[in-house]
Amino acid sequence: MVATDSLLTTFVGRPKELTSLADRLPDREYRFEVHAIPEPERDYLQEAIDRMNNRTPEQILADRAEIFANSPTPTPIPPGKTFEDMVVGRWPGDETDEQIRVALEELS
Repeated sequence: MVATDSLLTTFVGRPKELTSLADRLPDREYRFEVHAIPEPERDYLQEAIDRMNNRTPEQILADRAEIFANSPTPTPIPPGKTFEDMVVGRWPGDETDEQIRVALEELS
């Protein structure tokens, strides 16, 4: 793109395009000011979601296989116990079960 004023001409383009334009200017002295035009912001989350949603069935199976291969073996629940028995009362910090319950309700 070229915008012309009486003494000012602005060229906008990629480096090769600007070089090509500069090579065609008459042989005299010029002053160039270079300003990079910022690239539009990328939405990395949306790009990742699009990649995930556009996988082939073979890619989905390969991804699942990789996840299972890199996941630790789950600890079995002992006979006579439930998942709740294994979790409730075993928080790693000083929080009470009630504090954890309230925090989880606030998150949901």
